[in-house]
Amino acid sequence: LFHLGVSHVEIGTVTPRPQKGNEAPRDFLLPEDDAVIQRYGQPSEGLAAVKDRLKKQMAKLEGGVVGVNIGANTDSEDPVADFVKGIEELGPEA
Repeated sequence: LFHLGVSHVEIGTVTPRPQKGNEAPRDFLLPEDDAVIQRYGQPSEGLAAVKDRLKKQMAKLEGGVVGVNIGANTDSEDPVADFVKGIEELGPEA
């Protein structure tokens, strides 16, 4: 996207360990309320996979800002530690 002139790109949500997210259907239309509900459940390939891919992509780029959304695994016993790990692992790449 940077090659198209976009100055900022955002990825996410990245959790420490891979997780599938919620079962389908994950999108629900509420026509009477003119609304949509999305329940994706944060599907993620995990920090290791995203960090590797992000590092390779950033090495090819000249400029641009990449933002990374981080999250805790749904079965995490310490969500705060999950967020800290995300910052420590992906912060230098973003």
